[in-house]
Amino acid sequence: MRRTLGFVKGMAAATSRQRVDGVARLVVATALAWLAGCGSSSPALPADPRSAMAAVIAADRVAGAARDAATRTQPATAVVRGYAAQLRAMDLAGTPDGFAAAWLAHAQAWEELAAPLSLHPAERGEMHALFTRLREPARPGAADFTAALDRVWSTWAPIEALLAQHGVDG
Repeated sequence: MRRTLGFVKGMAAATSRQRVDGVARLVVATALAWLAGCGSSSPALPADPRSAMAAVIAADRVAGAARDAATRTQPATAVVRGYAAQLRAMDLAGTPDGFAAAWLAHAQAWEELAAPLSLHPAERGEMHALFTRLREPARPGAADFTAALDRVWSTWAPIEALLAQHGVDG
């Protein structure tokens, strides 16, 4: 609650563009909290592993959309660290064997991506376009960035396999 009040106070002094971005972040945070079941007096666990995985993927879609847009106005390092923290905070209860380990490995890969991103603190743009630019061989740290990004994708593969195995859209 204290964070939310500080965020709201800070928004009062922001420009209208910053206010819109701030409101969007607040909406996303609220949606994530709702999807994760935060604040409920009795946690509602999904009835089956499919539902549990679907809830995690739905929360990831919301967080991922916010991540992709946030790199337009915020340092990518901070955005990626925040996204990785959101991945770690997602409720994995009720997911099938192996899913939580695969999910946390994916979160770790995102955390590791922050280091090569830190070489480019002033870069901004939609995440996918930004990442394409940072992979260009002439860019400082391009090889390390590419290796870290490849790890993000390679850790997503086991998650996709589990989703397919259980008939969940990813």
